[in-house]
Amino acid sequence: MTATEIAPLAVPLTRLPDGTLRVTGTRIGLDLIINAYKCGETPERIVEVWDSLKLADVYAVISYYLGHTEEVETYLREYDEAAEAIRRKIEATQPPLSADLRERIRAARARMEAERNAAAGQ
Repeated sequence: MTATEIAPLAVPLTRLPDGTLRVTGTRIGLDLIINAYKCGETPERIVEVWDSLKLADVYAVISYYLGHTEEVETYLREYDEAAEAIRRKIEATQPPLSADLRERIRAARARMEAERNAAAGQ
């Protein structure tokens, strides 16, 4: 009998120059997978939603998260803070919404919600 060597697998994450972690070979961020997982999505469902992902990669990323929860949560917190800072910066350069536009947006959202509820039979 020969011994079969099993090579360890690398976590399929790539760090971009800006520090963002993405699943290698995709544009899907670590944050999307972990947030979906924490909301109760299965790896199979995550792959259905983002079809550029491989099931084995999703399992590997979730496994990494479970083994390094504190580090990943720190990364996610910093990622969210950076995104919020960018959002505030962009909003600060935009003119304020007029009351009329704000009301039209609210009405459109209400219509969309009513249509979604009707389609769901609620």
